[in-house]
Amino acid sequence: MKTQKNHLYPLSGKHLSQVCKTCIVKGGIRAFGAALLFFTTFSCEDFVEIDPPTTEITTEALFEDRTAIVAALNGLYSEILATPNNMFNAGLEIFTGTASGEFINYSSDRNNTEFALNDLQPDNIIVNNNFWTFAYQIINQANLLIEGISGASFIDPRIDQALGEALFMRAFTHFYLVNLFGEVPYVSTTGIATNNSIGKTSVALIYENITADLTRAQSLMMADYSFVSNEERVRPNRGAATALLARVYLYLEDWANAEVQATQVIDNDLYALDTVLNDVFKPASPEAIWQLIPNTPGINTNHGFRFLLDFILPGDGLVTTSMSNDLVNTFDPSDNRLSSWVGTRDLGEETFYYPFKYKEFFRTGDLPDEYTVVFRLAEQYLIRSEARTRQNNISGAREDLNIIRNRAGLGDTPASDQPSLLDAIMQERKVELFAEWGHRWLDLKRNGRIDRELSNLPEKDWQPTDALWPIPEEELLNNPNLLPQNPGYN
Repeated sequence: MKTQKNHLYPLSGKHLSQVCKTCIVKGGIRAFGAALLFFTTFSCEDFVEIDPPTTEITTEALFEDRTAIVAALNGLYSEILATPNNMFNAGLEIFTGTASGEFINYSSDRNNTEFALNDLQPDNIIVNNNFWTFAYQIINQANLLIEGISGASFIDPRIDQALGEALFMRAFTHFYLVNLFGEVPYVSTTGIATNNSIGKTSVALIYENITADLTRAQSLMMADYSFVSNEERVRPNRGAATALLARVYLYLEDWANAEVQATQVIDNDLYALDTVLNDVFKPASPEAIWQLIPNTPGINTNHGFRFLLDFILPGDGLVTTSMSNDLVNTFDPSDNRLSSWVGTRDLGEETFYYPFKYKEFFRTGDLPDEYTVVFRLAEQYLIRSEARTRQNNISGAREDLNIIRNRAGLGDTPASDQPSLLDAIMQERKVELFAEWGHRWLDLKRNGRIDRELSNLPEKDWQPTDALWPIPEEELLNNPNLLPQNPGYN
C-alpha cells in the first residue's frame, strides 16, 4: 500500500505569467474563464501576433466576431506549448515513458524518481501541476469557447470549424485524464460553483461524452486545411477528430467502429505515409494529421529540447532521461527506425541512446524547423490492423501491419493467427510509436499486460494499483466530492 507523505512540497512550475490570476479560483477544478485572451494569440488568416488586451474581457465581447473567436482558439493551442513538460508538451512522453520502462531516469528530484519507481505519492507536484491542473485549465478554455460560440449572434461558415475544434480539444483532454486517473470529473461548463464542487464521472460516461463530442466535431469541422494560413496542419480538422475517434473505439474494444474510423483517415487522399523516415516530423510531412507550432523563441520542439543528447548528458540540466536498453534492444537490427529515430551518444565506457525523431535543438531561423506531431497516419494503420485482428480478418490485419513494417525496411510479418498477430502489433506499436504521446504506457494498460511487463523490472516498486495515478492531494483537500482517492494511495 502506498503511504501518503506527511508534508506538502511547495507548488512550482505553474505557468501563470500569461493568465489573469484573478480568474483562478482556489480549490477543486480550477476555472480559468476570462483568461483566454491573455495567452499569446494569432490572427485567423496569417497567424500574426496580436497584442493582448489590457483589461478583462467578458464572454460577450470575446465572441463578437470571427477574428476574436479564432484568436482565442489559437491562444489555446499556444498555451499548450507555453509550459515545458506539461501533459501535451513532452510531459506524457517523459513521465509515462519513465513509468513504462521506455526511459531511464537520471533526475534525483523525488517527483521524477516516483515515476521511475512507480511509487507516486498524492502530493507529487508533477501529477498535480503538469497533468491534472493543466488539463482542466485546457478543458475550461475549451468550454468557454463552446459556450461563447454557441451563443454568438452572427453567422460565418468558419464558426462551425471553431466550435468543432473546441469540442475536439475537450474530448482530447478528457481522453488522457480518464486513461491516466480513471474516474475523473467530466467538465462541460465554465460555472465556477459547479466546477469547484464537482464529483467524479464514471469511466463509461466519460467515454460516452468523449464519443459524443467527437462525433459532433466531425459534423462541424472542415475536411481539409483551407481554414489555416498556407493550409498547414496546425489546427485539427475532421481528419484529426476521426483519428482520435478511431483510437477511442479501439480503447473501448469496439473493433468494427475502430476499423471504420481508421479507414476513413487511411483512404483520405490528404494523408500518406512519408517514405523518408527522417522527414516524418517535418512541417510538410504528408503523414501528419495534426501538428502544433512550437512557440518558444530560439528552440524547435520541446521534445527535441528534452530528449536530444547531442552535446549534453542525461541528468545534466534539461535532459533527465535516455532510452532504456529494453527499448533499444527490441528493435530488429535491420529496422530503419533504429538508425533514423534512435540517436547514440558514445562516450567509450558508456553509450547513451535517445529518441531522435525530433532532430533539432535550436532553430536555424525565426520559424521552427520541426513541428510537434500530435496525430499521424501510421497509428491509423496500426489501429486498423488491431481492429481487424480482433474481428478475425487475418489477411487484412497482416496487410496493414506489413505496410508499416515495409516502410521501416522490414519484411512481412510471420504472424498468421490472432494471438501471434496481436503480439506482433504490440511490438510494432512499441517501435513505431515510442516516445510519442504516452502510447506505450496506455498500450500496456489496455491490453492487460502492464502487471506482467513492469513487475519483472527490478528497478520498479510495482503494484497493480500503480496503473492509475493518484488524484492530487491538493484537489481532494479543496473538493471532498472527488473522494475516494484511487486505490493504493490512501
